[in-house]
Amino acid sequence: MNSTNFYGFLYEKTFNNIFAISLTNLAAFVSAIMSLVIIWYERYGTDHKACLSNKIICMVCWTTVFALVIIQTIDTIMFFQGPMSEGTCLVYTYIRSVFRTNILNFMNAFTVHDCIMVVWLKNPENIQHEFWSQFVSLWVHGLSILTNFVQFYLPQKQGGRFYICCNKIASKDNDLPENILWIVEIVTTLTIHLLCFIAIKMQKKTQEQPNPVGVNPRRRTLGISKHMQLNFLKSQTISDIPGHLIIILWMVLYLFSYEKFQKVSIAEMGKFPYDLFCMLFVYCFACFTCSIVVFVYYLRHPPLRKAAKDGMLEWYNKFSSNLPF
Repeated sequence: MNSTNFYGFLYEKTFNNIFAISLTNLAAFVSAIMSLVIIWYERYGTDHKACLSNKIICMVCWTTVFALVIIQTIDTIMFFQGPMSEGTCLVYTYIRSVFRTNILNFMNAFTVHDCIMVVWLKNPENIQHEFWSQFVSLWVHGLSILTNFVQFYLPQKQGGRFYICCNKIASKDNDLPENILWIVEIVTTLTIHLLCFIAIKMQKKTQEQPNPVGVNPRRRTLGISKHMQLNFLKSQTISDIPGHLIIILWMVLYLFSYEKFQKVSIAEMGKFPYDLFCMLFVYCFACFTCSIVVFVYYLRHPPLRKAAKDGMLEWYNKFSSNLPF
């Protein structure tokens, strides 16, 4: 393998590379459409449009739409044009990192919101959904932009996608500190979800007891009323904590693939199975991460699937009725 063209095989117009970039573009298109359907469903397809949790899920969907369009467009241009300058690749890597941090922080906000609704909030129906949705949006975007800017401003070893983008050997930066923001985000997100999941389960178990010891009867009545309200809200919510845990586990797999990619040597690069692994890492993992986010939401909420199916049938009937034959 030529040390000056370390990742050159990823830009070759071979069948495998063309198939991979075509597959990811198709997956990106389908996932973007499905994300827009979720946004439509939250606004028009359910009677409980003011649910804050659904607004947060829509923020995740908007993030996946922009990520899929921007990332796939740049990846496709890069595939046909070849490696770019280090400055351009640094900006591109920064944008990818901001999208990733946005998705994780929105999922954290969703989980914390669910935990507060179940454990601490006395009257869930009085929450100001519009105000808090704007607050969450500003907080998440601001935090994502700031943390990634600080991380990229510091001298460090960049992610594997940066070195592929500019066709630079990663081993040249081995003396620089590792980029640990990705690991910190995953560990923090997983911890928040597990703690909130345990807190919610304990609270629901307490409310389901027939006569909890040490609980005031009036407080018990209020707890039952709140439990009924939360059950109604949960039936209208597009996702839940177990669904997000599935997404996090996929991102953990992405993290391990990143670590594996960083350890591939010059002698191994371009040889099977490392060439296939690198091709999947470069062209598929980011797109499939956004796709899995969307598919999990569909799997966890049957009314969403029914609304999407009915909408597609209605659109098909209108389209077929306008055909001249």
